[in-house]
Amino acid sequence: AESRGVRVGDTFYMTTDNDSALEYLKDNQLTVTALVKAPGYLATDSKTYGVSTSGSGTIDCVAFVDEKAFSMVPFLDAHPVVYIRCASTQGLSTFEQSYRDIVNPVRNRIAELGSIDAPQRFEEVRVSLQEALAQGEAALADPETLALLGGSSEKAEQLIQSGKSYVTDMRDTGWIVLTREGNGGIIMANTFVSILDRLSISMASLFLVVGLLVCYSAMSRMIHEQVVQVGTKKALGFRRGEITRLYLTYAGIAVIVGMLIGGAVAVLIVQAILNPVIANCFICGQYPAFFSLSQMLGLGAVEMALILLTTWLSCASVLRKDAVRLLVGTEPPTAHERFYERWGVWKRLPLLYQTVVNNCLNDKRRMAGTIIGVAGCTALVVCALTLNNDVLASFDRQYADEFGFSAIVALNPAVPDAQDSVAEAISQLGGKSTPVHRRATAIEDGHGSLAIANLIVPMDEKSFFELYRMHPTSGDKVDLSQEGVWISAGYGDKTGIKVGDLVLVRGPGGGATSAKVLGYYTYYLIVPDVVMGASAYQKLFGVAPSANILFASTAGLDEDEFRAVLSDTRGLAWCYDYKAETRGAFNQFQKLSRTVVLVYLGLSALMAIVVLLNLNMMFIDEKRRELTVLMICGFSVRQAKGYVRNDTIALTALGIVLGIVLGSAVGYSTVVSVEPTNVLFVRTPNVPACLIGAAVSALLATIMGAIALRRIPRFDLTDINRF
Repeated sequence: AESRGVRVGDTFYMTTDNDSALEYLKDNQLTVTALVKAPGYLATDSKTYGVSTSGSGTIDCVAFVDEKAFSMVPFLDAHPVVYIRCASTQGLSTFEQSYRDIVNPVRNRIAELGSIDAPQRFEEVRVSLQEALAQGEAALADPETLALLGGSSEKAEQLIQSGKSYVTDMRDTGWIVLTREGNGGIIMANTFVSILDRLSISMASLFLVVGLLVCYSAMSRMIHEQVVQVGTKKALGFRRGEITRLYLTYAGIAVIVGMLIGGAVAVLIVQAILNPVIANCFICGQYPAFFSLSQMLGLGAVEMALILLTTWLSCASVLRKDAVRLLVGTEPPTAHERFYERWGVWKRLPLLYQTVVNNCLNDKRRMAGTIIGVAGCTALVVCALTLNNDVLASFDRQYADEFGFSAIVALNPAVPDAQDSVAEAISQLGGKSTPVHRRATAIEDGHGSLAIANLIVPMDEKSFFELYRMHPTSGDKVDLSQEGVWISAGYGDKTGIKVGDLVLVRGPGGGATSAKVLGYYTYYLIVPDVVMGASAYQKLFGVAPSANILFASTAGLDEDEFRAVLSDTRGLAWCYDYKAETRGAFNQFQKLSRTVVLVYLGLSALMAIVVLLNLNMMFIDEKRRELTVLMICGFSVRQAKGYVRNDTIALTALGIVLGIVLGSAVGYSTVVSVEPTNVLFVRTPNVPACLIGAAVSALLATIMGAIALRRIPRFDLTDINRF
């Protein structure tokens, strides 16, 4: 109502492309009498509202209409629903265990009642329907009734035939009892939170590894730079523990300050970026900024312990030497010949390249720090882009390699030749189609884990495999004549169910039947498919399947054009763009992944500024005497910069290679961690992510190096004797 400007008192009209859809309403003119907050609809994803039988198949808004506005005749396939308000759960969060502790016993008691009352009620309804249909059929044979119908009973006969078909297919579904956790919006919220939960672990792991390596490198470098001061303290009688405590105190203060800055950045900046993304997914407005002191202190304690450990290790390597050796200062590189200097290839290298290699090896701490810093920047970008690109590639690969159709066309069961009529219309458009029996189902493994799925039964296997390509990942070649089911690969990967194991599959009446798993096939969409042959379906459920939809290619037409062309086709119930619907779930995830990419890029730039710029500055300070000597000997400022720049380029290249490997590995684990239940995404290393990560790191390293090199022209050559 807010987005469309709807107010109380407004009048609007219900219109559809197919007027038969308006049979549910006595009048298509409606007046808004109230605007309500419906707790059943929490997510903006239209699929959580349900599936429509017209238009695109999805629902964008919900209207509550008085019972008197309805024509009850078309409701042959309706399911009565009772909403229960439990006073003892008021004020309890759906996500809290206290809520589950109250509602689960109530749910079980109601389900037990249903197991007794439902079969009896089911039989009563079936008998009454059979009697009503018999009375209607007898009435149509009466000339007086025909006269009242204007001599035409075609529509009434179609309704009676539909009713008979419905009664024949009726199965005792029992009572399905759902708590709040069965709400589509709650399911989406739980899924969203679990993805963020797993994603946070992957992000934290990457930052932890990179941060500890950078900290160890920085502390080790600082202690070795102050080796004379350390030697002086030892000579004056300071114990090793006392000297170590000085550096541990320094590191501890740095951790505390870092925690405070990190907490402020997370609450004020990162949440400000993520908040609109999450708010757009749920109808709950802007949620308040969250801050948990206990979590911050707990994580800070872990970080403090690890960083103090790296500082202690850095101190231990220096303090094991006696004071006399430490007072000498940093020992110059030894003149011994390294193993590679005996190689013929090495001797043919220009002197400049030999100098670059030796300079890097002579200063291992600077080499390690630079490589780790660049690798960290690269890994952050590669990981974020791999997550974003691989998830989106999953959708593209599904429709490029697995699906040759993009639309679902529903058949009108009351029209005898609906399948042939609609298939012919699609063929005339230049498209292809295959008849399928498709219904919502659920599969359950031996451990009680339940997965919502689509049950697919092809009526014509030849045309089916042209549009629904099944590439086995386990099991033999796809053979639908066997008694059993083929399931999308994600289900087997996440549940551990093997080929040959039994799973429970819910049939047309809701009852569950054991079926053998024949194999798994490649599939990337969120809701898994279960495929079985027509003969297997009849053996398992005791009823022959009939085509209720067509999988169809649209021959290049967009959804509106395709639907408009087919709108007058005899036997058409509705059609919608299945590709667009399945894209919706990936688009929701894309909003999150893009935000993650932006956060990672920002943190990568921050790491480059803090780590790389600091390392470059320190290196130039250490090389100040050498650079001054070079310029006194006639080298230009440009050549002096090149002397430093070449080392940095070599180390940056090594850091980028390491970062690509690290980022790809963490990116793989991140993609796996965010996969929804029973879903497999593309997990291969992403080449564009690696190239972009390398380019970003190279650019940041170049900028930081250029800033640091600006100090060289300011050197005063007369200061040579002060070094």
